[in-house]
Amino acid sequence: MGHVAQSMASGGHPEGGALVTRHDQLAGSLARLQRLAASRQAALMESVCSKTWQRLVEKIQSRNQRLAAAGEIHRDAGDLLARAGERRTDSPRPPRPATCAPPPPS
Repeated sequence: MGHVAQSMASGGHPEGGALVTRHDQLAGSLARLQRLAASRQAALMESVCSKTWQRLVEKIQSRNQRLAAAGEIHRDAGDLLARAGERRTDSPRPPRPATCAPPPPS
């Protein structure tokens, strides 16, 4: 309670009792509002954290899918290189093209 209200209540002012009663009512209302605010803040934080967590899970799943696809591409490229190497060793080499000799000096 403020200094003026306290002095009115303790000084025998005719409205002193009403001031004390009203102060107690306001203190009770303030306490309820603070509890409500804390509860709503906790619910909001839970909601924000839940949404953030969900986005993180979605990003992880997307990354895993991209990694799996990249792994398949890597294996396919490895298979193609292996096949190309097999064909290179299995097939006879074509003759080397004749190189053009520079013209003789005149």
